[in-house]
Amino acid sequence: MTAKMNSVCYHAPGQMSIIQTDIPKIDDNQVLVKVTCCGICGSDVGICSGGFGVKFPLIPGHEIIGIVSQVGALVKDFVVGDRCAVDNIINCEACFFCRRNQPIQCTNIKIIGVHLPGAFTEYIAVSAKMVYKIGGISDEEAIFIEPISCAIHGVDRLGSLVPGMNALVIGAGVHGIVLSQLLKLNGASCVTLAANRGKKMDIARQVNAADVYVEFDRADPTSQWTSLKEENPLGFEVVIDATGSAKVVNDALDFVRSGGTLLLYGLYSDDAMVQWSPTKIFANEIKVIGSFGQKHCFSRALEYLQRNKINVKGLVTDVFPINDFNNAMDKVGTKDCCKIVIKPSL
Repeated sequence: MTAKMNSVCYHAPGQMSIIQTDIPKIDDNQVLVKVTCCGICGSDVGICSGGFGVKFPLIPGHEIIGIVSQVGALVKDFVVGDRCAVDNIINCEACFFCRRNQPIQCTNIKIIGVHLPGAFTEYIAVSAKMVYKIGGISDEEAIFIEPISCAIHGVDRLGSLVPGMNALVIGAGVHGIVLSQLLKLNGASCVTLAANRGKKMDIARQVNAADVYVEFDRADPTSQWTSLKEENPLGFEVVIDATGSAKVVNDALDFVRSGGTLLLYGLYSDDAMVQWSPTKIFANEIKVIGSFGQKHCFSRALEYLQRNKINVKGLVTDVFPINDFNNAMDKVGTKDCCKIVIKPSL
């Protein structure tokens, strides 16, 4: 009889149950990873609601940490017992964009937990070339390798950063906190982190994410936005929106210094719209760019964590077992949590 495992399965948008599935078989170039924890990403809300081109039924989960449980016959670099992180992006390496070194735009891209079975389960079979050994950090720190990789790609998209620049990051979720730290590490003399008052901003302060903190009143942030503008009349050389709010993005352009850059980093609804003056962008030579996902950034993210350059201690605020997945998803996006992790062994 084939061995079974517990898995979160979405049968249709918003329709989830815990099911028994077969522990996957591996081929000669794969490893079987026993999942020790898998982080819930903000994108999982959209994925489980039918976004991102998903096809049901689906086992979601793409922030994957585990232990190598079995290795394929041709795998040379891993042995049973290795702790590891798993990259979640698979490119075709043959399409127009892949051949132009734009893997994020791959027309045949496959993402674990989106187009392929993910890791809100007990075991997952993956190609060995997607696996990275981890050491010197805990699982609850390693869970941030994938989010940090996405943030690194975002900073890469900014191009050559000028030492001594000032930057504004809007939003104090995991990505806002990590982006703030990356900007400090890559030349910013002053990083301002602006977000709603609450637990996430408390955590941002605890990890020393930024240099200046602007806490918005949730009911009426008008006075804080006004003060921020008055205290920075020329604006910021780099402004990053990590909120996913079209209104915030619409207003963010007013905080970009002439010759500066606005980076759109949040997850926005498909029908979200902004209204900017093209004259302002043209005359002030403002760059507006986007950043989505990552590719080939895992090794750098791991280095940042292992060398204690990026502090993620305390960002995991809640841990749930697989059987309590519904409650975990209900808590995502609330103001009293930061990162939520699923641990199958609980």
